[in-house]
Amino acid sequence: MRRFTDTCKWDDLWFRALTGIEKLVFFYVIDRCNNAGFWERDDESLAFHTRLSPAHIEGAWKGLNRGLLEASGWVWVRRFLRHQKNENLSIDNPAHKQIISLISDQVERFSGVSEFSEFLAPYKGLLSPIGIGTGTGQGKGTGKGSAEGKPESREAAHEYGAEIGMSAEAVDSWFDHFESNGWRVSGKAAMKDWRAGLRNGKRRAASFAGKNAASVETAPEKHRKNAGLLLEVLNEVTGGEFRPVLENLAPIVARLSEPGVEAQEIEAMIRRQAQVWTGDMAANLNPATLFKEGKFSGYYDARNIPIKLQTQKTCL
Repeated sequence: MRRFTDTCKWDDLWFRALTGIEKLVFFYVIDRCNNAGFWERDDESLAFHTRLSPAHIEGAWKGLNRGLLEASGWVWVRRFLRHQKNENLSIDNPAHKQIISLISDQVERFSGVSEFSEFLAPYKGLLSPIGIGTGTGQGKGTGKGSAEGKPESREAAHEYGAEIGMSAEAVDSWFDHFESNGWRVSGKAAMKDWRAGLRNGKRRAASFAGKNAASVETAPEKHRKNAGLLLEVLNEVTGGEFRPVLENLAPIVARLSEPGVEAQEIEAMIRRQAQVWTGDMAANLNPATLFKEGKFSGYYDARNIPIKLQTQKTCL
């Protein structure tokens, strides 16, 4: 996602008075917030990406309280729309419809913030139509506000994911999971509202991010390097494009940390599973499925069942 940046901010008295740490936190929020300037506060993710201590982060929030306002765990960048050239919202502008919808979602949450009430004043006439179908009376309508159990395409999921500040990789992981199980929640009931499902997926991913960060950062260097090498093997045999990011490394590091588990043996396991699997390997043979606690041991124990192995990479 690309956004405008105001080069004159360095001459703004408020911005110039910020400390270096406060500026770093400010830039992080600007990059992570949705298209209306809202971000669900996640100090664990902030600490992981910036390497700032909890004390530094807490101090930065206090220093930024004039430009970044908070309510019920969400942060609002006051002048975000102005700097993104989207201050004059119009219901006739397709891009603005997304922003108006995002603002509508925050009305109740920020109702007690006086600056937000002042911000809303010019837009009150725009907020109510968002999310209402085109039907009449008690009908369901056919507008965009009606819930849909499945996105029209992966691109539609990415578009909404960008609106709520969800990473493209996290959206892909969420989409692949539900695409493979027929868009059923917990494998049972059909999904009724995929947008709500994606928002829930974002919250769940955020809650696990801190735990995953801790497990990877405290793991031995050998395990971290081998996890990267095993991802390369997985990409080689499945044709996937799994990147060495936290979401993919954490489950591999966790299994490498178990007693009796060896990297070279995991490589043999991966290659064997690729040979016996039928179907879309990249969608089904991935770090989340292969290294899932409770299922990994079955794959690992079967690694030596005779199947011709390919040339292995050299793990540490």
